[in-house]
Amino acid sequence: MKATTDSKARQDAGGLIMTVMERMAVSDKVLPDVTELLMQDHRQVNDWFEAYDRLPDPAMKSNVAKQICAALKAHASAEEIILYPFARASTGDETLVDRAFEEHGRIKDLVAAIELADPGSAEMDDLIHRLAGEVQLHVVEEEGRMFPEMREQGADLYAIGGALAARRAELMAADMGKSTPRAHGPLKPIYWRPDMHQASAEIAESLFVAGLKDAHAMERQSQEMLELMLSRIENYPQVRERVAQHLDETLMQKERLEQILEMTGSDRSVFKDMAMSAMGVMGAMANAMAEDEILKNSLTSYAHENFEIASYEALITLGQEAGYTQALPLLGKSLTEERGMAMWLAEHLREVTLIFLQLRSQGVKAGR
Repeated sequence: MKATTDSKARQDAGGLIMTVMERMAVSDKVLPDVTELLMQDHRQVNDWFEAYDRLPDPAMKSNVAKQICAALKAHASAEEIILYPFARASTGDETLVDRAFEEHGRIKDLVAAIELADPGSAEMDDLIHRLAGEVQLHVVEEEGRMFPEMREQGADLYAIGGALAARRAELMAADMGKSTPRAHGPLKPIYWRPDMHQASAEIAESLFVAGLKDAHAMERQSQEMLELMLSRIENYPQVRERVAQHLDETLMQKERLEQILEMTGSDRSVFKDMAMSAMGVMGAMANAMAEDEILKNSLTSYAHENFEIASYEALITLGQEAGYTQALPLLGKSLTEERGMAMWLAEHLREVTLIFLQLRSQGVKAGR
C-alpha cells in the first residue's frame, strides 16, 4: 500500500513540476544547476557534523543538531518531490532512485529520533554520528552515480535546479517560522564555533547589522533603478520581462532584509537608505563605454548585480560568524536570485547588443 501511495505521489509531483517547467521555459529564467546546488547542501551539512563534534556545550550542540535536522528535512523533501521524478524519467534507473528513497527513509528515522533525544546526551551524540554515516553513504551514491547519469542523459539541470531551490526555500522558511516566531522578539544569536571568542562574535554581529542596513539601502537603489528602466525600455520585450521579474525579486529581498533586521532587534524606524558611492563609479564606467541607454543599463546592471552578489556572500559569512544561522536561508534565497540575474545579463549581452545595432541602423532609439 505504501509503495502505491509513494508511486502516486511521485506521479502527481511529476505533473506539477512539468507545469512549473513550462512556465520557466516561457519566462526564460536562468537557474542554478541542481547538482551544484545539492552538492553545496552536502558540504554545508558535513561542516555542521564536524562542528558538532568540536562543541563542548550541550546547548550549542543542540542548536547545531536542530540546524542539521531542519536542513536535511528540507533537502530530502525537495529531492523527493522535485529531483527524483526527473532522475527516474531521465536515467530510467528504477533501482537507483528506489534506493535513494530507502536511504532517505533511514535518514528521516534518525532525524526524528534526534529531535526527541535529550540535548547533549550520549544518545544524541550516538544518533548524530549514525546520521552522519548515513548521509555520507547517500552523498556518495548521489554524487557518484545519480548526478553523473542525469548529466549524461541530458536532463535540464538548470530548470530542475530552479524548481528545487524554490521548494527548498519554502520548506526552510516554514520550518523557521515555526521555530522562531517573529512575535517572540529578537532572535538571540548562539556562538557555536568553539574557536570564536565573545569579542570576535560581537564584532561580527556589529558588522552583520551594519551590512544588513547597507544591503537594504542597496536594494532600495536597485528598486529605483529597475523602475526607471521599466519606464523607458522599448523594443526589447525579453529584457523588459526579465527586469520586471527582478523588480519583484528586489522587493522581496528588501522584505527579507527587514525581517532579519527585526531578528537582530533593530527598529524599522532607524532604517537608513545610504547612497552607494560604488554605484556612481559603475554608472560612470558604463557611460564611458556605451552610447545608447540600453547598453549603459546592461553594463551598469551587470556590475551592480555582481556587487550585490559579493554583498550577500559577505553577509552570509558574517551572519554565520555572528551566530544568526536562522537568517542564512533568507540571505541564501536573495543570493540565488542575484546570481540568476547576473547570469541572465551575461548570457544576453551579445543578443541585446546585436538588436541595438539593428535598431540603430534603422534610426530607432532603444529607450524613450
